[in-house]
Amino acid sequence: MVAIGILKAHPSLTNEHLTAALALLRDKDSYFRGAVLGVLKLQRSLSKEHLIAVVALLRDEDEYVREATLGVFQAQPSLSDEHLTAVVALLRDEDKYVREAALGVLKVQPSLSNEHLTTIIALLRDENKFIREAASGVLEAQPSLSNQHLTAIVALLKEVGIYIRRSALGVLKSQVSLCNEHLTAVVALLRDEDKYARGSALGVLEAQPSLSNENLAAVMALLREKDSYFREAVLGVLKAQHSLSNEHLAAVVALLRDKDDYVREAALGVFQAQPSLSNEHLAGIIALLEDEDKYIREAALVVLEAQASLSNEHLTAVVAYFRDEDKSVREAALEVFQAQPSLSNEYLTAVVALLGDEGVYL
Repeated sequence: MVAIGILKAHPSLTNEHLTAALALLRDKDSYFRGAVLGVLKLQRSLSKEHLIAVVALLRDEDEYVREATLGVFQAQPSLSDEHLTAVVALLRDEDKYVREAALGVLKVQPSLSNEHLTTIIALLRDENKFIREAASGVLEAQPSLSNQHLTAIVALLKEVGIYIRRSALGVLKSQVSLCNEHLTAVVALLRDEDKYARGSALGVLEAQPSLSNENLAAVMALLREKDSYFREAVLGVLKAQHSLSNEHLAAVVALLRDKDDYVREAALGVFQAQPSLSNEHLAGIIALLEDEDKYIREAALVVLEAQASLSNEHLTAVVAYFRDEDKSVREAALEVFQAQPSLSNEYLTAVVALLGDEGVYL
């Protein structure tokens, strides 16, 4: 076995040496066959001829050898349809570790056929947790699943088993775009008895920046949830939306006074993503400059900085924070003024006064 160790240290063996190694795959000792496969796995490149010789080991009587063979294929960035079909066949293997290793091979492939994907989707119902997670990982690596496949995955959201619902949501979250019908099915899970499933459903919705008014209304209703973590997650969905109506923003304003610091900060994040706020909403932001939490004060100033234009009344309120006790807040207040296209002499004088004040800026 010392010889095997030496070969493993050389990731670019010659064809002659590789041919000699491949011949050893017929050895009667299954442990030795597995060790030889370990050498092949480390090779930077194997020819089609080499891989054909390895394929036969996918049907080896020893599960350790079958798993080691899959390791060789996992190291190859792009497999032929023939080889992929041989790997997919092992998803029915009686050994769970072999099935999991087969999914590991499929996960690194740049694209899979519709037939193969259908087989993998079925594994989201597997009784073994690790198989479900591995199958989910393969599907998550495919950012644009067909409508047919997505419909099959969405159907799993109605499964009784909470872990199946969780796996399905993990796949849906990875998709670039979901149709309104699929998103409506996800929205229904916002009332799921499983807290993790509800949070995962919000994660799916957060990845979709253009929710319909109907789906947004269902999300907005959850701003009244008792769980502060959940309220914060709902605000994350709203922040990701390309645009929100005044009605939606009015509902978020109430969260600016939430008892939880993180929820208030998340509510400010929603407003920060809106480039033009009404005077009414700006007034709610300005009020937060008096918050005891320095992070809330700073976040409120960041929202104001993002606004294209602020009134003199708003700017006057910000001036007071040039001398806030917290350095980050002071800097954020100045950045609000820096973002304004033009300033009156009054405000410029306030900025100039800071230049000689060592106690404020170092």
